Amino acid sequence: VELRVAGGGSAFAVWAEARAGNDEVYGRRWNGADWVELNGSASGGGISNTPKRSGRPALALDANGRPWVAWAEQHDDGQDIYLRRWDGAAWTPLGNSATGGGVSQTPGASQLATLAIGAGGTPLVAWYDSTPDQREIYAVQWNGSAWVAAGVGANSGGGISNTPGESREANLAVGPSGTPYVVWQEETGNAEVYGRQLRGGRWQEIGVGSASGGGISDNGSRSSVPVIAVAPDGRLFVAWEDTSSGDTEIYVKFHDAP
Repeated sequence: VELRVAGGGSAFAVWAEARAGNDEVYGRRWNGADWVELNGSASGGGISNTPKRSGRPALALDANGRPWVAWAEQHDDGQDIYLRRWDGAAWTPLGNSATGGGVSQTPGASQLATLAIGAGGTPLVAWYDSTPDQREIYAVQWNGSAWVAAGVGANSGGGISNTPGESREANLAVGPSGTPYVVWQEETGNAEVYGRQLRGGRWQEIGVGSASGGGISDNGSRSSVPVIAVAPDGRLFVAWEDTSSGDTEIYVKFHDAP
């Protein structure tokens, strides 16, 4: 399940629904009294409404509280990231975001999507791409007419992560100034949490060492499945699953001056 809450207390939740012979992405909105569908969002084909398996949805709300949903879509040629938004009356794609290669358009299997709404209402989608010899975090954004790289090289080659190890389980957030941030799980022998920020059209480290060595977690054990949130004053909070204590615990760090 992914859950987001808009101003005034309206909320929306999405999940992958196991259907006979297929899986779809479903969602409901809390209207203050009940969890309700938005034009068939939790019945039949749901939000995804495709003949193949749809799973692992990501959710964001725009400034009007309307939900945007991305997910991994399996098809005959592999797996890509698809997206639809609620326009107030129907679940609609942006360009080719729910057909063919979707927003990802990469040769590897695209999966584990994360979604955020950036400055001016611009949607950003990041995902793990399993292109052989790459296995990086890629990202695109909608420029008003097409899906384009979210920063220099963000959807080809080394992508956002651009590291020797495998990068997966990305999570996106956007700061109050409109700066996008991404964190991910980096396989470094064990696993560490890495992160970058998009500034000047390029994905750069957050502070010093956030995407090298021990990264943000710097624990020398398995630090995995990170999430990031940004406070109204711009501080970054990153939480993850960590095994450095001998058990599996949830750890949190914050960055005061991104």
